[in-house]
Amino acid sequence: MWGLPRVMGPVVRAALAGVAAVVCAAGCAAAPAAPAAPPPAAGPTSTAVARTGIPELQVELVASGLSHVWDIGFLPDGRALVTQRDGRIALLSGIAPGSGAREVEADLTDVYVRGEGGLMGLAVHPDFAQSRRFTTCQTHMADRTATDVRLVTWQLSADGASATRVADPLVGGLPINSSGRHSGCRPTIAPDGSLLVGTGDTARGAVAQDLNSLGGKVLRVDLATGEPPPATRSPTHRTRPSS
Repeated sequence: MWGLPRVMGPVVRAALAGVAAVVCAAGCAAAPAAPAAPPPAAGPTSTAVARTGIPELQVELVASGLSHVWDIGFLPDGRALVTQRDGRIALLSGIAPGSGAREVEADLTDVYVRGEGGLMGLAVHPDFAQSRRFTTCQTHMADRTATDVRLVTWQLSADGASATRVADPLVGGLPINSSGRHSGCRPTIAPDGSLLVGTGDTARGAVAQDLNSLGGKVLRVDLATGEPPPATRSPTHRTRPSS
């Protein structure tokens, strides 16, 4: 089982510099000596910054009892929703050390848990304070057979104890590999309120280049309908007058 730690501290990268040596073969001793090169012109000098030691990291345990945490959705009231790959959703009472976690009752029996697939990304809707809605991404199965990767929209109950589906699926038909490889699904809310979704390529390199497949792409989706958002016109766009 995995806990949910919070790690703070700078990230330090070390750079290595190599010094090359030129070695003369024994036979070159008989060659005439080359004239001495003039000394290099004086120029600005720089002093390398000495790097000593490795910075200490401070680790704080926020919550425990979680398994293969995949994504975290922060709620307006300071709580957080957590998706777990094995097909469970947890609700954290907060994000400070020692916060409690309880399982959200939800029907996730159709989640296909295998390899890199399962219950994956999560995006909290911008109007969550009023709608209590969030969208998850999962590998889906029917009759225990992998069918696709899909986005599902949920509504969290007022007490946070359960969640029900309100759009199932919001978007479906994303390709799936029966082994679960490269399932990939990362949803996030764009500045304009639409849903951006990074999708997996099912470990098949040609999928990303296939315009007839939703795999290996970044999709832009209307969060309410699951359809492509209406095209927006750039402020600098000018319509050519008709002749």
